[in-house]
Amino acid sequence: MYLLFSLLQLKISYFHEHVTLATSILLNQSPAIMLSASIGTPKIALSVEAKYKTESCSASYNASISLANPKSNASIILANQGDLLKASYVHRFNQPKEISVGAEIHRRFSKKESTFTVGGSCSVDHLTTMKMKLNNYGKLETLLSHKIRPKSCLSISGEVDLKALDRIPRTGLAVALML
Repeated sequence: MYLLFSLLQLKISYFHEHVTLATSILLNQSPAIMLSASIGTPKIALSVEAKYKTESCSASYNASISLANPKSNASIILANQGDLLKASYVHRFNQPKEISVGAEIHRRFSKKESTFTVGGSCSVDHLTTMKMKLNNYGKLETLLSHKIRPKSCLSISGEVDLKALDRIPRTGLAVALML
């Protein structure tokens, strides 16, 4: 258990082998109180979190469950006061290229809207990784990341709407340097 006090926030946490409890209170004119708890093992975990804002007298909560093994991960998350349900699955193939494939579905109940996304990643070599994902709205996103040196990388990204090919695709370039 530890207690952390700063000028703006008070945090209290308890850690055990399979249980974690935490609370924090923002120390300002309209404090917010946050609580979280998780229980589990490396193979299965359950967690909940809640936040209460005193200024607006509003509360929010999330809950999740996750399952993991060396080759795959699956999770289900209920968020935004039960309005958003997310389910995801990732499978890893231990080949020389370290290939992973995954799928995710989001369901927003208030808007009666669902998004289904599939994607994958592939290690081109020990310094370069390529990722790609496509959703049911026709949005294709790609990322190529190359490690320049330890903790530093160059990333090139792109996004195209396959249902509106007349639009110019978005591209990006990022450099992260750690000295």
